[in-house]
This record gives sequence, C-alpha cells and structure tokens, in this order.
Amino acid sequence: MIALAKAVKKTVIVIFLLILFIAFCTLCGIVFLAIFQWFMQTDSFLGLVGSVEFWRWALGIPFVIILFGFCANVS
Repeated sequence: MIALAKAVKKTVIVIFLLILFIAFCTLCGIVFLAIFQWFMQTDSFLGLVGSVEFWRWALGIPFVIILFGFCANVS
C-alpha cells in the first residue's frame, strides 16, 4: 500500500511539472511572437527584408543544407 501511495505521489508530481513546463513554453511562445510581431513593423526589419542579401541567405542556406542532406543519403 505504501508503494502505491509513493507511485501515485511521483505520478502527480510528474504531471504537475509537465503542466508547468507546458505553461512556461506557451508563455515564452506568446512573448516571442509578440516581440517578433512588433519587430516586423520596424524600419530596420522592413529594410532588411527588402534587401537582396537577406533573401540570398534566407533561401540559399536551407537549400544548401537540404542538398548536402540528399547527397549524404545517396551513398
């Protein structure tokens, strides 16, 4: 009976910590999206997105990584 009580106590603690972790991640996500949405309206972001160098990095780097991934899996 004592073993069952300890198991239930550990399970409740794990569930509580999991709920706290999910709440913390949700809060961090909301804060990140709010800051990012504010930053998207600033002139520095609009100037950055309008530049050619930004799109070369944004589209070129993932393309190169995917290309290397496919080349590594071929052999």
